[in-house]
Amino acid sequence: EKIPLRYNRKSRMTTNQMHEEVLCAVQWWKQQMASSLSSPDLVSRFEQSLYQYITEKYKSHWYPKESKRGQGFRCISIEKYAPPDPLLRKACAEIGIMDVMSCFPKYAETIHMWVDPGEVVVRTTWSYCPGGSEEVLFSAKTQPSPTAEPSSYYPLARGVENKKTPDLWNVYRLADGSEVVASA
Repeated sequence: EKIPLRYNRKSRMTTNQMHEEVLCAVQWWKQQMASSLSSPDLVSRFEQSLYQYITEKYKSHWYPKESKRGQGFRCISIEKYAPPDPLLRKACAEIGIMDVMSCFPKYAETIHMWVDPGEVVVRTTWSYCPGGSEEVLFSAKTQPSPTAEPSSYYPLARGVENKKTPDLWNVYRLADGSEVVASA
């Protein structure tokens, strides 16, 4: 599957500049939704739709030299007592899911994901733990061990160990042959 390269005159950037971050975000949402979806085809369609909607929305709000600029615009969120994020609603509607919240555990109160240049972070709060947790899903500052063997196929080889820390890494081989590394 080849992801098209698009050029945005306004911000003078290509979607390849945000590809790693968006791919990481889409993979995380896909994992959250996968247990609720009945077929791999639905999961794939959800993933493709969400990738398309995110890149389309963010292409004019992507500032690699000022990663915090536009951060609120690039937040994808779900809150128990508020409508789900429009990007998630549209991607779910395309596969026939109208109640996005039904795809998430009942105890999840809020999920906020910030997709910024060089970093993807998720903050989740639960009814039993109002403080919640924050997880860095992707950081351009963090690199895997040089001994880590990349996947020979897209999308994934799971469990490549980072020798510097005991973390696990997901290594994604992209259509252009480059690799994206995100923490497991």
